[in-house]
Amino acid sequence: MKIEIIDGQSNIKQQDTGTVIGLRLIESNGKALVWKEQDVTIIFGNKTGRLIDKYNSEIEKGTRDGELFFSIDANEVDLIGVGTIYIEAHIVEEGNLRIFPDSGYTRIKFNQNLNAVVGDVVNTVTLEYFEEVFAGLQSDVNNVKNEADTLVNNVNELINKQNGINEQVAASTALANANKVLIESNLALKKTGDTATGTLNNTAESAYTVSYGYLRHYIGAQPAGTIVRIYIGYTGHWGSYVDIVVGETSIVNNGDFFMNPITTTTTYATGVAPLDVNRSKSVINGVEKTASNTTNIKSALEIGRNGEGAYIRGNASFEGALTFDVANTSATPLFDLNNVTETQSWGRGIGARTSTRTAEIGISGVGKVANSIYLGFDTSPWTKASGMFIEKATKKAFLFNEEMELTKGSQAKIDAFKASFNSPTIPLTLKNGFTAQNGSVVGYVAIKLGNRYLVWLKGWVTAATGVVATMPTTFLPDEVYQTAFPGAQQSSSAANQSNLYLNPTNGNVEVVAIGSTTAAVSLASIIYITKEVAV
Repeated sequence: MKIEIIDGQSNIKQQDTGTVIGLRLIESNGKALVWKEQDVTIIFGNKTGRLIDKYNSEIEKGTRDGELFFSIDANEVDLIGVGTIYIEAHIVEEGNLRIFPDSGYTRIKFNQNLNAVVGDVVNTVTLEYFEEVFAGLQSDVNNVKNEADTLVNNVNELINKQNGINEQVAASTALANANKVLIESNLALKKTGDTATGTLNNTAESAYTVSYGYLRHYIGAQPAGTIVRIYIGYTGHWGSYVDIVVGETSIVNNGDFFMNPITTTTTYATGVAPLDVNRSKSVINGVEKTASNTTNIKSALEIGRNGEGAYIRGNASFEGALTFDVANTSATPLFDLNNVTETQSWGRGIGARTSTRTAEIGISGVGKVANSIYLGFDTSPWTKASGMFIEKATKKAFLFNEEMELTKGSQAKIDAFKASFNSPTIPLTLKNGFTAQNGSVVGYVAIKLGNRYLVWLKGWVTAATGVVATMPTTFLPDEVYQTAFPGAQQSSSAANQSNLYLNPTNGNVEVVAIGSTTAAVSLASIIYITKEVAV
């Protein structure tokens, strides 16, 4: 938003009450402000502060949008004086204040008339006059240089005409010369878009910063859904405001400044505001709280040095390839452990993020000791459960919290598996008068296969029928009915065979039929897989 002076009427003689000053108010889109029923106040001021106000009743709105006209009356002449006067237009529309221009001020210069001159006395050129001249010419360094040359010459002529050397003129001359030297020494970068043709050397430790106004206003914790209104304020007036709803996640921006989201645990409202904002105000449930000095300069990016070492600080995005020269032995991204405390836990790496971590390759540790290397996902990629994790202390590797098989560990498990086949014979308690024959041990061998067992009975028993023994519950066969097995007898006759049953419910081993009543019965034909058992 800006103010244009109609017909270029930017110079007015002191005591001129007949000239009508015309202004045109221009919106940010380049169009003139549309007149409705707004109240208008024109504020006049100088470097020392506010001088006079022209209110709505003293201002005539033009027939064209954005135009307004007024004049200076006799009572206001002495209040304004001479010199450069700064102007702002305050527009109140539906209770909201808008200020034109939105940057800097519009200037009108009030010049002395001949009534202020007695005889041929030369008016004193003051230090303030020179400061105002240079302040108004900062936007064009070349013009400032030319103006400085002219002012120096004028001061020298005045010194020749005056009797004695006026101390203020001498001071003004020195200031003009100093500014001229400063301007000439900085011609390398004199305006936006200029290119430096030589090396720029900066010996400061913080040599270059990209900064902004960081606004921080205390609001206390507020419940979800609460509307927090934040105003920004300048010297002498309040600016615009934004409304933030507690619990919502979007940044709120009105073009003048923006505020970050507020959660139910947030105690300070934070955001970015112009650097000339020197106060802020919150309105919560009708209660206003004003605070001063809530906006401070903050560096988003800083380039500098610590002693001989250079640094770059800031959360900056990088577009393009980041290349490290392999031929340079120091070309490696490193995490500096020199400043960490002995008890601080840390995890640092290179990864992908949205507002939180999503994946990362890095190193974690405590103090100055690196304990693990990780390749993980989600918000805690440095944990064993998040991906691949290599642990220094145990020399073990994990994949999603499962220990990864190493050659050494694999061989140990293979050896244990092979040893599991060396299962001993477990004796059975014989029943119903059955006795072991041929010096054998009547029992079984159980070989573990996953969550089942392979069971093999062995030994010789008396040639008789009935329940020989009972298998333990753990070793019941995986059947629903009697499990039948053919059995051999100790005989040279092929007809001497036995029928053997194994009950899947109670585990009874039974001889149900025999071919010979004198030849011992073998149990070695009873081989089976058990039901699933708890491991």
